[in-house]
Amino acid sequence: SLPPAGLPGGKKRRASYVFQKQLEQILYGSSTSSGAVHKAIERLNLDAAVRQMDRKSAAVAGLTSAQYEELLGVYQTMQRRADPLVGPAKKFSLVPVSVAGALGVDKSHISLLKALGRAIPRKMAARQRSAELAAEGGVDLVTEGILEGDGADSDCDELAAAVDLHAELTETYMAFQDDPEDDTKARSYALKPGYSKKLKRDIEEYTQRRTASLSRWRSGRKVEDITAAADTSNLLRLCGWALNHRDRSRDEGSPPEISIRGLFHSPRIGEWVEEYLGFLDARGLKWSSRANYVSGLINVYQHAARLDGFEELVEKGMTCLDQLLNLR
Repeated sequence: SLPPAGLPGGKKRRASYVFQKQLEQILYGSSTSSGAVHKAIERLNLDAAVRQMDRKSAAVAGLTSAQYEELLGVYQTMQRRADPLVGPAKKFSLVPVSVAGALGVDKSHISLLKALGRAIPRKMAARQRSAELAAEGGVDLVTEGILEGDGADSDCDELAAAVDLHAELTETYMAFQDDPEDDTKARSYALKPGYSKKLKRDIEEYTQRRTASLSRWRSGRKVEDITAAADTSNLLRLCGWALNHRDRSRDEGSPPEISIRGLFHSPRIGEWVEEYLGFLDARGLKWSSRANYVSGLINVYQHAARLDGFEELVEKGMTCLDQLLNLR
């Protein structure tokens, strides 16, 4: 697990990873890098979750030099078990356990799923059991019934796995530390106090739902007030850009209302956030700050998706949430 590097005062969270190289050896038996795992992860549209680690990126992620050296040593030891003549390593890639589990399901690799502590889909286990019985000349009617079923159980397994994966990728994201210099720059374009009563009500509703001990409309755990405040700060930055700096030449009709529904219920929210990040890049904001800002906007989007009037739209095979995750 990598150490958390979230907002000061926020809840500490950890995420577990496996070495991409190790995953490739398990799935494909390759002692040299063929890129097969990377291609498989790309095919599942999960490549944005992979973390490329070298000394510089490790420091940004919150690792001390000693922690990075220890992790590099573990990686080097793993490499030499497969190839004693392998040269020294300078960088490596980490794959979230949730993504590795998704690959295990995709490749029907039961041993990998067991090693990762992931649930075995019912039909996958039935196929293995059926093959074992067939080798012994036996048949189990219950097992065959599962394999010949209408797929409902399998669909439930796949849905549960998708929900678990979605939750880990969207809720266990470990933000970088705030950058005071970038936050100072942000004050010049963030929406100032005195904004509309509607937006004020939106922010109050968002804060209440995110910080309440219980909420049937919230996906995920309760957060601290400081975390919800950071999200609303990110929302006000986006609103300030949308009101005063957004290019409106491609608008058809009236501009969007500056509110949570007005922005986040629009099928153009992914396009707008991409333009907003370009605006931040032109002003010299660091990549880590931009990643933090998008993380807060993803939280707001998930809240907006549970408000009345929301319609999920798909463009080029991606939902708006997929687009925002790619931008982070």
